[in-house]
Amino acid sequence: MAMKRPVRPSWTWLPTLPFLRSTARRRRLLRRSRWGAVALTGSLLIGLGHGTAVGANGRWGAVVYVNTPPGYALNNRWGPGTEFGIYTKTRRGCPLELSGISRRGWLQLTNGTWVASNWVTSAPRERIACISTPTAQTVAIVNTPAGYALNIRRGPGTQYALVGQYVHGSRLPFTGRFQNGWTELVDGTWVDSNFLTFSPGQGPPTPPPQPPTPIVDPVIQDAQRRLKQIGYLPPNFPLSGTYDAETQAAIRTFQRVNGLQETGRMDAATWQALYNATAPQPPSGIRQMRVNAGDQDYAVAHAGPGPEYAEVTRYRNGAIVTTTGRVTGNWTEIQGNMWIFTQWLQAL
Repeated sequence: MAMKRPVRPSWTWLPTLPFLRSTARRRRLLRRSRWGAVALTGSLLIGLGHGTAVGANGRWGAVVYVNTPPGYALNNRWGPGTEFGIYTKTRRGCPLELSGISRRGWLQLTNGTWVASNWVTSAPRERIACISTPTAQTVAIVNTPAGYALNIRRGPGTQYALVGQYVHGSRLPFTGRFQNGWTELVDGTWVDSNFLTFSPGQGPPTPPPQPPTPIVDPVIQDAQRRLKQIGYLPPNFPLSGTYDAETQAAIRTFQRVNGLQETGRMDAATWQALYNATAPQPPSGIRQMRVNAGDQDYAVAHAGPGPEYAEVTRYRNGAIVTTTGRVTGNWTEIQGNMWIFTQWLQAL
């Protein structure tokens, strides 16, 4: 007669109990029962029994009791099946609280783990001290306000269906997957991460700190406006009021052109020169001009009318260039499709 394929067990032998030390006793137990026995790495594993299964009644907190053979503990697993890892081993007769959810002959407990329904009973059993030994798993603790429970949803958000609740203090094994402030549990459901307490280093990743919002300085903003008016900042430069690198470079250029100490900062002498300065008059028509960048040894020619365009070449002081007659802002076009700061051009 064909034998049925052995089924993976839902409970495990506790080797510390003396009742199975006798081989004869073990054989008598197996003859009196209808369970199959398999030896695996020195531990006796018993197959699924044929007792009456306890079904979930849909009520949160209903209590059942472990109903395994004497000397055996019931495996609490991460999911509804023997393919899921073991979280605890609960001794015979110990009470378990149900969440009201059942799947394929498995019952979910209020801590999110699962047990086989045919190894629990609704009738209290005699028991010794109830001991559960958690395995090293990733578990979070429900931390809700008094009188509130944590909603369980099918997806990471309140728009997903509600499938149950966990009470304060429940231990929830999670997968390590987080999304939009929600944590995925090992059974595929999701809970709000804000109501979970995680062990150090196991919670959702901390978002990188956001850079502080720049403070708008009206003094710098006024300097930028004036520098923009006389051509030291490009026409599209935003008046941000922040002392950025481009503003500093424009102040240095202005100081150099006007014979001031190049500090890059708006001191009293720079403010006076800035308000007395006028925009340079661009040359009209095609004519030759001499380059004079002041204290700077050369003038930079750009691919467009402003320093934001790529640098094309450099002209030393005294070089002769020919203008095309095109002017944009404080920039003058010279032959070769290049642009140079008008202040640096002098008539021959």
